[in-house]
Amino acid sequence: MEAEPGPGTASRSGSHGTSTLPATSQYVVAPTTYTYKNHGKPVAEAGVFTLVVKRTAAGWRITSWAWADH
Repeated sequence: MEAEPGPGTASRSGSHGTSTLPATSQYVVAPTTYTYKNHGKPVAEAGVFTLVVKRTAAGWRITSWAWADH
């Protein structure tokens, strides 16, 4: 699918959950709606955005992420 990234591209997250992993690693799973234009027509995709984060001396950093559509 060819999307047109730009000012019309957005995502909105709903309520999210977090893990009970050790204090140095966490994950977040957030239901998300991703909107964009495909060949000039608006498209909205419902899905789940998952982040894995790790605490470092500089603060929390994203170590991986994934998107899955519903």
